Amino acid sequence: MTVERMEDLPDLEYGDAAPIEASPDRRMEGIFALWHAVLLRAIADWTIYRDRVDPRSRMIWKGAAQWLFGPDDQFFNSFDSICRFLGWNPKKVRCRIKDITAEDIDRIRSRRR
Repeated sequence: MTVERMEDLPDLEYGDAAPIEASPDRRMEGIFALWHAVLLRAIADWTIYRDRVDPRSRMIWKGAAQWLFGPDDQFFNSFDSICRFLGWNPKKVRCRIKDITAEDIDRIRSRRR
């Protein structure tokens, strides 16, 4: 399962940073795309596995939940740092994540097929 585009998630807004397509340095596009994919995968894992009870699914959900909703540790790979790098407000993204359903994830996935 892969969720490809943040703009497919409802009402997430860009901050001051430009989206990937507007990057003047093509080398940066790969870095944006990588962190974008990491963020989207965490959102998908948190959404899809949050109601599951088997140990493996709970482990995946817990890891995503800790990264998405845990305290900002100020490391370059923290949720807050990645959101800021991508140009999104971390608080707004967290609010939108809470409203995303498994059906939203499936809809986004089906667009990629």
